[in-house]
Amino acid sequence: MKINYIAIVLLAVSSILMSSCMEEEDFHYTDPTLVEFKNDRFGLTAQPANNTANTFNSRTVKQGLVRDSILVQLVGPQKSVETEINYVVDGPNSSNAVTTAEEGINFNFETTKGKVIIPANSSFGYIKLSLLSGIAEGETQTKRIVFTLMGNEDIGPSQNYKIFTYTITR
Repeated sequence: MKINYIAIVLLAVSSILMSSCMEEEDFHYTDPTLVEFKNDRFGLTAQPANNTANTFNSRTVKQGLVRDSILVQLVGPQKSVETEINYVVDGPNSSNAVTTAEEGINFNFETTKGKVIIPANSSFGYIKLSLLSGIAEGETQTKRIVFTLMGNEDIGPSQNYKIFTYTITR
């Protein structure tokens, strides 16, 4: 019995000594600073009443929702000054349109269209929208807004998370 206790103590001491000899890993982000869309509602088990579906890069809401926002995340060190990030929304009348919602009929921007501001010493900025009841009876039941991050002269978009699809349903 005494030998078992000695073996256990030796095993514990040797595992502590062995782990202390390992190199410490640096968990600081060292890649280039990027921006990306992040669906802050993805993974929630209890969804708000007007929020009907979520994936990492899309959200579907009912037209009765009055306001909503889309989160833009800074990946990398925070900046000491506010950072302006550019994005585009293709219009429903452009030749390669995937956006079917119309500004002024289905939604309005509450922030400056095409720009999102990440405040100083922060990692997040928001594109804020007002949703209008512009989907009439008998019309297509869903309208889509597709956002594409462009970044700025210093910060590029994450290639995996630079597109966010926002769908409004009737």
